[in-house]
Amino acid sequence: MTDVAPNFNRATPPPDNPLQRHRELNADLNLGSEGMPLADLRLAALEQARKMPTTADVESVAPLAGASNWVQLGPTVIPKGQTYSQARVQVTGRITSIVVDPTDPNTIYVGAAQGGVWKTTDRGKTWSPKTDNEVSLATGAIAIDPNDHLVLYVGTGEANFSGDSYYGSGVLKTTDGGSSWTLLGQTVFKRARFSRIAINSTTIFAATTFGVYRSLDGGVTWTRMTNGLPGTSTIATVATDIVIDPNTSDTAYAAFLTAGVYRTHNANAANPTWTKLTNGLPIGNFSRIVLGFAPSSPQTLYALIADLASPTYYINQFYRTTDGGNSWSAILLPSDPDSGANNIGKQGIYNLNVAVDPTTPDIVYLSGISLWKATHNTINDTWSFANIGGSFHPDNHCFAFDPTNHQILYAGSDGGIYTSTDAGATWSDAINRGLCITQCEFMDQHPASDAVIFIGTQDNGTEQFRNSPVFYHADDGDGGFVAVDQTNPQNVLSTYYSLSPKRSTASGAYESWIDVSRCLFGNALFYPPLALDQANQNNCAMGADNLFLDAAQGTGGWPTIIALPGLAVDKGERISAINYTNSNLIYVGTEFGKVYRLTNSGDTWTATALHAARLPENHYIWDLAPLPNDVDTVIVVMAGFTIAHVWSGAIPASGPATWTDISGTGAGRLPDTPVNALTIDPADQDTMYIATDVAVFRTTNGGTTWTRFSEGLPNCAVFDMRLHSPTRLLRVATHGRGVWERQLDTLSTPEVDVFVRDNIMHTGRRPSSASESAAFADPLQNVSLGDPLGWWQCADIKIDALEGLIPAYQMNAADVDYAAFESKLAHRNPRRGTINRVYIQIHNRGIQPATNVTAKILYADASAGLPDLPPDFWTVFPGDSTDTSHWKPIGTAQVIPSILPAQPAILEWEWDTPTTAADQSCLLVVTDCPADPIQAANKVLNIVSLVPNEKRVGLKNLHIVNVLPSTS
Repeated sequence: MTDVAPNFNRATPPPDNPLQRHRELNADLNLGSEGMPLADLRLAALEQARKMPTTADVESVAPLAGASNWVQLGPTVIPKGQTYSQARVQVTGRITSIVVDPTDPNTIYVGAAQGGVWKTTDRGKTWSPKTDNEVSLATGAIAIDPNDHLVLYVGTGEANFSGDSYYGSGVLKTTDGGSSWTLLGQTVFKRARFSRIAINSTTIFAATTFGVYRSLDGGVTWTRMTNGLPGTSTIATVATDIVIDPNTSDTAYAAFLTAGVYRTHNANAANPTWTKLTNGLPIGNFSRIVLGFAPSSPQTLYALIADLASPTYYINQFYRTTDGGNSWSAILLPSDPDSGANNIGKQGIYNLNVAVDPTTPDIVYLSGISLWKATHNTINDTWSFANIGGSFHPDNHCFAFDPTNHQILYAGSDGGIYTSTDAGATWSDAINRGLCITQCEFMDQHPASDAVIFIGTQDNGTEQFRNSPVFYHADDGDGGFVAVDQTNPQNVLSTYYSLSPKRSTASGAYESWIDVSRCLFGNALFYPPLALDQANQNNCAMGADNLFLDAAQGTGGWPTIIALPGLAVDKGERISAINYTNSNLIYVGTEFGKVYRLTNSGDTWTATALHAARLPENHYIWDLAPLPNDVDTVIVVMAGFTIAHVWSGAIPASGPATWTDISGTGAGRLPDTPVNALTIDPADQDTMYIATDVAVFRTTNGGTTWTRFSEGLPNCAVFDMRLHSPTRLLRVATHGRGVWERQLDTLSTPEVDVFVRDNIMHTGRRPSSASESAAFADPLQNVSLGDPLGWWQCADIKIDALEGLIPAYQMNAADVDYAAFESKLAHRNPRRGTINRVYIQIHNRGIQPATNVTAKILYADASAGLPDLPPDFWTVFPGDSTDTSHWKPIGTAQVIPSILPAQPAILEWEWDTPTTAADQSCLLVVTDCPADPIQAANKVLNIVSLVPNEKRVGLKNLHIVNVLPSTS
């Protein structure tokens, strides 16, 4: 967590400070060489991308049945995420808007920064994405039509004013609760960002970075409000809030960045007249303003204001009017313990919201870094403030009330959504799972196993995919570059922000990281690049305005410092990309479009500038790599607009390279969009993949032509990419929709892919091996780092047994969902003569829900080896065999109606374990699904042949122990 919004749109270099971010709010108005606004170019790029040829030769962004598709890995939840208290909570990603259906409080919609709109109809037990394939997933505001709860308006473009708050492309409207959408106002709202949408019975208002707009025809046409409001082309044009008087639809209030609060009493007129409210409100030195109406007191309105003078935008002004805005009085905020100033936190330009209790004007909720509850004592006219947000993830952006119970609250932050049922006294994170909205920055993966990936994330630290959509929280803070030692993957490096690398020698286990930043200095990017030597993984490089090298993965104090000739240090130029090709060769790119080749001879490094004519200047280089079979040819990918984005540099014996545009020709020309990552296929260097702000693209002819390679991938920016060579899996890290993968060299992706894991490293893709070892520790499975693993250690079977001085189960059976199964429930030894709870978890890695999945569980004495299944097992399955001499069923088979992709299902059986049960026993789970059935050839009776080769069957060896003695 940081004091300022940490990220940036990859179309431009990151600003040096938050004030510069503030001054760059109108940067999207800058014109390219063709005189077209840059944001228009991004939208043009998206339109072009959707028309480009694809591998399936179909113009579609949705998953295609019978074709190769991207598959979501997660995270759908990250347990034990960080807070500013001792609490550890589930996190997902940045939530920007929350609305609750006024007719059905079980139905809730949320908007995510780059994750689109999500809907739940069961109060958050399950979530589904609703706008994955729409033109923009950057979500700023959502509003429900009060006349029809199935009609919603979504303002695309996020107005939280961080560098990675992407602009949008108009207003999405649904008339069926999110099943289908129509894009409205595309011309008017290109490159706009939405702070709020407000609706009365006939009128829709939108507060945007272009000002306040109004629609009188259901969003079809929009008109900018100008009569008395700030003019155009100034920062004061940015509208930060809009509210309509709930009792008088002719009255509306609007807030403007640095300009103040305005009111109209004829909101429904042909040309409403707006008046600036000045009586008691500040006249300057403020930035963002948000407004909150008191529904129970129509003349009462609150304004929460962030300052402008402080580089961290203190939220230090709070005002109230009780006469409809005619006069305002200041409410003194609590004192900051560090500065002594009156405020409730920093980052007011980034996280700010105010909401009034629907039943009283004297309780107000203030969203900042934390969430505060302000209570007015009407007897002595004093205010008290309670910080009620410390127990969930900080950086609050939005807030909502249950329409039927004002004590049920919803708070949206950088960590996701949280709920309280007691007006903020306590909070639950149970609602915050199933949302795959994490904003990834960079990624790396295990060299041999497809079960381990690391990602750096926006404000949620460094996370680890451990063979489950429930990702493991590896480290706190913001997560940047990550690097896995490809020869000893127990060694992992990560970065927080600036020059702050850390190293773990325990496969990224939480609290195993040590600081290796000693002796690093200089001006670096927020996320400075870090890379390991591909020939000797002990060697590490990190970039700032110099290149730093260390021969011991950062533990040696970075003794080698290499200056780059011609680097514009006076202009703050920094290294943005590193490819540590081998121990004597490094390629470096900078944020101003410079490319360098560094060669080592006798421990002396020489840097040669490669940039020259044709290679665009002053454009951010995000990635570069030499060809696998020709290190004298380097491929560079660049951000920005109005340029070619992929370049090949032929490097002579001395001097700069000769640069060739390989962005494609004709219909195979890449769209004009920032390119964020590059992967060259080591098996065929003419095959390359690039990750961009609008799609993934592939060339198979060295860049002569490109095809869109995004089937099934949501329409959000892709920030990083890796090819896992042993399994031919291409992985991408998106900035808003988590991590996805695509199996190369295959013509189709299974629509439904049901499996259970034979051990914690098994991914269900291929037969299990008896020689694999654990790439991470899992105490809940009694597995230590490096332990040998076998196919008889099913990671999706767990026993909960009565233990303790007062025997108890670990948790209620109803509370064991897939997140609890992975992060809380420990496998225990079953006990004779008592009820043991048997849990199984079933996965679906497909692109469609798996329906009517059957699961059956049995146990057997394994003292003398594993007995075969009875001869009629497959004939009567899922019923019970007539022969139960060896394999005995536990209860009856159960059926799961639906298993969503990347959201495993949990089943539980009560096992009354016989007192005669053998010490050495085993459990067998057999699952089947009509859409993904066990093939006849795999329906064998021999367990040793069945389990390792059938992904729908799992075996767990057990050690059964005696029941606990009575405590009476």
